[in-house]
Amino acid sequence: MSGRRGSIGFDDFVAELENDPEFVAERKVIRPQTNLAIHTYRLRTAAGMSQSDLARAAGMTQPAISKVERGEANLRLQTVGRLAAALGVEAADLLVDPPAPARPVTRSGEAAAGPSLASRSGARV
Repeated sequence: MSGRRGSIGFDDFVAELENDPEFVAERKVIRPQTNLAIHTYRLRTAAGMSQSDLARAAGMTQPAISKVERGEANLRLQTVGRLAAALGVEAADLLVDPPAPARPVTRSGEAAAGPSLASRSGARV
């Protein structure tokens, strides 16, 4: 990645990373933890729950939920199961790759609109 001329867009940066074997190997290791963080946050906020609400429902503490959502928690499978039940999903649903965000279509002559609140939060509609 060194020797780049000028700046590159985020997608190009990620594409470069995809060609780095060390990055790809490490991403495979942390992917379940990252997916757990993304899904926990998205499902909790879509349900209108606070971290404290989710913690009570899952038999956890609010700081533990915060760690999960930051991708810093290393949970036991039983805890993942309790968390999933509190969110109304199966445990496996928390570990799968999230869907790629939809890209808005901009027609010639139209200004590009920013993502809607629903698409930024990843809320299921």
